Amino acid sequence: MKIIVTHLTPDLDAITACWLVKNFMPGWKNAEIITIPAGTTYQNKIVDS
Repeated sequence: MKIIVTHLTPDLDAITACWLVKNFMPGWKNAEIITIPAGTTYQNKIVDS
């Protein structure tokens, strides 16, 4: 399953980005949207840089 990660209180651009990905990217229609607190990473993993 694909996962879209955004912050806990998403603003309009984050909500729009999630909607665009789910509706216009092939294979992402059933993606799960997960929210996390600012300053943290998904599953506390190191950020790719």
